[in-house]
Amino acid sequence: MKNIVNEITKDVDRGTRYYLTITFGNGQIGNSTFKDVHGNYQTGAIVHTNIGTGAELEGKLILIGSIVSDVNPQTNWTSVTYSINGDSLATYKEEVEDDNGSIYYTTTIKFI
Repeated sequence: MKNIVNEITKDVDRGTRYYLTITFGNGQIGNSTFKDVHGNYQTGAIVHTNIGTGAELEGKLILIGSIVSDVNPQTNWTSVTYSINGDSLATYKEEVEDDNGSIYYTTTIKFI
């Protein structure tokens, strides 16, 4: 299984609360896990998940592991999109090596 490593930098406003959403494209399925800045693990569908205020996030990072599996018989492409407060930060795409394969995306979001 391929492991795709990505790094995102996100400017934060100390007084704003931030919410993370992770979506999977190309008709594929996926699951994500990360440890938030409070030490709590978030697993499963990450949709509008509270990750903290800018003051809590500034100078910190979160490491996200996402596995995307090929279930769409029309394509072997997978993709994962990371959004905060409704704004897309990045989308990463990769093709599985074999039908029904999976891709593991390791993504770090650094807050500055």
